[in-house]
Amino acid sequence: MKKILLIRHKHFSYVDISVFKQLVKNFPEYDVVLFNVDEIHRKISKPLMVLNLFYMLNEYGWDFITGQKKLKTLKTFFKSTRLFTCLYRRHVNEHVKANNYEFVFQLQSLFDGSTSGVHHFVYSDHITIANYTYPDINPNEYIRSKKFIKVEKSLYQHSALCFTWSNNIAKLISEAYKVSPSKIKCVYAGNNVDLYDDGNLKKFSNQHILFVGVDWIRKGGPMLLEAFKQIQKELPDAVLTIVGCSPKVNIKNVQVAGRVPLEQMPQYYNSASVFCLPTLREPFGLVFVESMLYRLPIVANNIGALPDLIENGYNGFLVDNNLRDYVDVLVRLLKNPDLCKQLGDNGCIRAKERFTWDIVGNKIRDEVMGVLKK
Repeated sequence: MKKILLIRHKHFSYVDISVFKQLVKNFPEYDVVLFNVDEIHRKISKPLMVLNLFYMLNEYGWDFITGQKKLKTLKTFFKSTRLFTCLYRRHVNEHVKANNYEFVFQLQSLFDGSTSGVHHFVYSDHITIANYTYPDINPNEYIRSKKFIKVEKSLYQHSALCFTWSNNIAKLISEAYKVSPSKIKCVYAGNNVDLYDDGNLKKFSNQHILFVGVDWIRKGGPMLLEAFKQIQKELPDAVLTIVGCSPKVNIKNVQVAGRVPLEQMPQYYNSASVFCLPTLREPFGLVFVESMLYRLPIVANNIGALPDLIENGYNGFLVDNNLRDYVDVLVRLLKNPDLCKQLGDNGCIRAKERFTWDIVGNKIRDEVMGVLKK
């Protein structure tokens, strides 16, 4: 049986599992083989690990010294050096050449895994230069080195097709990395969480705002908290629930749930009236798709991929990171359960028409087969 190689980074928001299932389903004539990039680290010798410290200092040292990058991200940038991207590619190339793969499908663009003579496809939600497009963050906190950018550019140029999660990334790849638009296909992404929408229409009258995010600061938690303080002056019974992180908050009607198991998430979606995440940097945001499938209207910043997910007045509202606008929009929604329901229903329709793994898998199959038949 012919074989496909799927290059993955283990448990990338469970996307690797979903993509694997779609490749198996949509390419039944192929055997899908997993290649876990994280396993490469076990094969890298200690001398090379030590050498990579010098590469990291050369490429990222100044940013860490000046505080542009946070110490907690050392591990991330240690793996993002020119040396490591070369080692990754070498190991993948050796594996591909030793086996007879029909094509390679790579998740994310953390190195150039393409092999000469073998069709290569890449599926990614983000590229490093996209960090320059967010107006309210310091891009140096996230941006990778110029040498890394050169590698990332080569991957997209070497790939037979580039699949993206959103149109803003598709446009950036074309314009910044000089890749023909005909080689870039925005296919979106699907939902990775089992759903249990209990059909509770009373939730739209609860005046209940839901926030779901692991990174309180980057996901815009402080902005939402300030907005909620002002909302309480007009709607004293309003409630805000924070899921995914545990900021220190001592405000009436603010509930901090922290991290919760995935199987407990339905209870939060099914009791909320509005989903609000004023995120400052967002490659895609699968949590927005989940909220749409739970029929919640969405309020978020007008950045990144979010215009692909949210249409003003149709399934929510996009805001330009302005406190007054957040207060006005949230108060309007919390006062109008019928509007919440209407926008929530619209969002559910959009999610089912655009953001399911079956739809994504079918699109990928059609595009890949079009290349293979040439």
